[in-house]
Amino acid sequence: MLAKLASKHGMHQTMIAQWKQQAIEGMRGTFSGKTVAELWVNPTDVEKLHAKIGERLVEWDF
Repeated sequence: MLAKLASKHGMHQTMIAQWKQQAIEGMRGTFSGKTVAELWVNPTDVEKLHAKIGERLVEWDF
């Protein structure tokens, strides 16, 4: 199922798996009674996403 989802959206399976793990960790913080959930952002992931957005924009321009 993960492979199908990744293929459909043109991304790697590990990226989706990382997002899933981050979502699960975020939900733990939300439902544990903490007032503020800790936000974690990997700068490398942000760079990869920006590059992917740039690729898509170039594709759409053609």
